[in-house]
Amino acid sequence: AFNKDLPFDKFALWQLAGDMLPNPTREMKVATGYVRMNPTTNEGGSIEEEVLVRNTFDRVDTTSTVFLGLSVGCAKCHDHKYDPISQKDYYGLYAFFNSTKDAPLDGNNLLPPPVIADPTPVQEALLEATQSRMTQIERGTDAGRARKWLATNAPPLVKTTDWQFCGPFRRGSFEETFNSEEKLENWKPIKITPGVAVQAINANLSNGYFRTKLVSDRDQLFEFGVSSDDGIRVWINGKLVHSNFVSRGVTQGIDPVKAELRKGENELLVKVANGSGPDGFMITLGSEAVNRIDAALKGNDPLKVVQAYLQYGPEAKECIEYRKLIAQKILTEKDIPQTLIAEEMEKPRPAFVLNRGEYDQRKEQVSRKLPDVFETKLPEPNRLGLAKWLIDEKNPLTTRVFVNRVWLQHFGTGIVKTAEDFGNQGEWPSHPELLDYLSIKFRKDGFSVKKLHKLIVTSATFRQSSAVTAEKLQKDPENRLVCRGPKFRLDAEVLRDRVLQASGLLLQRQYGHGFKPYQPAGLWEEVAQSASNTKDYVQDVDPSIYRRTLYLFWKRTSPHPVMSTFDAPTREACLVRRPRTNTPLQALTTMNEPAFFEAARKFGEKIVGTKSTDESRMDFAFRTALSRKPSQKERTILMGSLKRYQKMFSERPQDAAGVIQTGLAPVNRKQDFVDQAAWSLIASTLFNLDEFLTQH
Repeated sequence: AFNKDLPFDKFALWQLAGDMLPNPTREMKVATGYVRMNPTTNEGGSIEEEVLVRNTFDRVDTTSTVFLGLSVGCAKCHDHKYDPISQKDYYGLYAFFNSTKDAPLDGNNLLPPPVIADPTPVQEALLEATQSRMTQIERGTDAGRARKWLATNAPPLVKTTDWQFCGPFRRGSFEETFNSEEKLENWKPIKITPGVAVQAINANLSNGYFRTKLVSDRDQLFEFGVSSDDGIRVWINGKLVHSNFVSRGVTQGIDPVKAELRKGENELLVKVANGSGPDGFMITLGSEAVNRIDAALKGNDPLKVVQAYLQYGPEAKECIEYRKLIAQKILTEKDIPQTLIAEEMEKPRPAFVLNRGEYDQRKEQVSRKLPDVFETKLPEPNRLGLAKWLIDEKNPLTTRVFVNRVWLQHFGTGIVKTAEDFGNQGEWPSHPELLDYLSIKFRKDGFSVKKLHKLIVTSATFRQSSAVTAEKLQKDPENRLVCRGPKFRLDAEVLRDRVLQASGLLLQRQYGHGFKPYQPAGLWEEVAQSASNTKDYVQDVDPSIYRRTLYLFWKRTSPHPVMSTFDAPTREACLVRRPRTNTPLQALTTMNEPAFFEAARKFGEKIVGTKSTDESRMDFAFRTALSRKPSQKERTILMGSLKRYQKMFSERPQDAAGVIQTGLAPVNRKQDFVDQAAWSLIASTLFNLDEFLTQH
């Protein structure tokens, strides 16, 4: 959206209520992921209603802070004497957000529904071309001939008798739950539909058993699929044919099972062991081929018959090509990112004022409405109506809050210093007329975010020198009068990107999955539940680790340590203004952390690759990293350091080898490794200069 310069009014509208617009596009639905960005849980003992309330609190607090610059969260517990936002006002806002379809608990599913596939332009073009050719082959295939072949060559079917359930049986640990043997009595009937998950255990550290009879018209090797939350064991005619000790959601994968069936009835027994959270069991009977052919022959759709024939039919030319196209389509679809979206319930949930903000202490029921202080009644009392009001020209807050945040991004401090709080407890704007001007111009320019950025960074105010005299520092230490250019340490993400850019490592590929970079071992495991879907950290070992930090995989309970060291928030809650600390850990990180040192190593290699004199190489290094030439003093100091490093690495080649082998990036074996190592340390020195680490 930002790359395309989507107007901010549309951006805000889509983020809050894109799913509720008439005939919403995929982009509009994807935008509603904003509503779904609250922390999720499936921890044992979690109460659904409590988590639902907590999630809705997060949405209200975030939306009011981001779009209105108001900290309404303190009104969730009770009224405050001088606060214009009452508790009833808060729950009027709450009512807008408590009727989305997503379940309060995530089921340990990495992508709890509703979700949508969001292919890249390249993937979309490839899928369109593949589907076009498949359609062409389907139209050229005779449905009658296809039906005749399928009817003659269809594989055998297996049917089931009625299902029964026994349990639950409580055990002390997940391992005991999985391995225990129970006396199976008191079976109860249960309805199970192939391909549909069922819950029956409903308890943590407990197991349960499902049984039925598989009826086959011949002896055969039968293939079927099972899935479970969590562990599963399968017996046929008393023989264990499958076992999987796993923590997962029931929709996170199907285990294929093959077993010999005799003609007639065969006993099927399935044990599901639940570690924590919801349980689940699902079975798919027969291979996909068996089920699809059977459905096609029983139905009246000629296209289904043709598709089944082309996919499972003879080794004819058109069938072979069709199967290759299917394989290509599956491979492409497998790599398409899935993303969370919001969907509104058909009938809204009732909302109540909650005493002290406690989920189980309901007071009076409330309807969706804006706080009384705004003196506005919405024509559409829903998320869409709220979103339309936020961007309406009669609402003066939203554009001012956004413009102020963009100013904060460039100057380090907003025109309103308390960018998160435009209310009574916030600070007055330093230049109210400037805030008004930027807000009005932003709206007149069609809400173009790029034009706003350009206006600010090309202004004489922004382009001032950040050098400060003693007099100015005394009169205006925080630069609230903007009498000099901004100077502040770069944010964690920007700093990492800058290092990669200077080194030549930065991979500017857009879109795709988040990457997992270098990280100390054991951090995720330390904070994860046994059934967590992000318990094990597996570092990526391909060039994706050099992508922009925007694509960094983020675990909110364990953010990447480099990000935390440079004050990046955990993202567990909305934070408009980051703190900026100055600690020894930051210097130790930029000197020693693998990604930073690898970047210095590749920058050193880049410097050596210029094939110039050391003097010229120094000029190149400064020009690339700092956009200037070195002063004579800097040149003298660093040239002396370079000679010392070259001498040291000549005497200790093993240390030079250690330096140039840091990280996954390939080593240039054609260069002198002593020179490479020495210039790597010079590069690291430049990366640690205050001038490199700050915007100024």
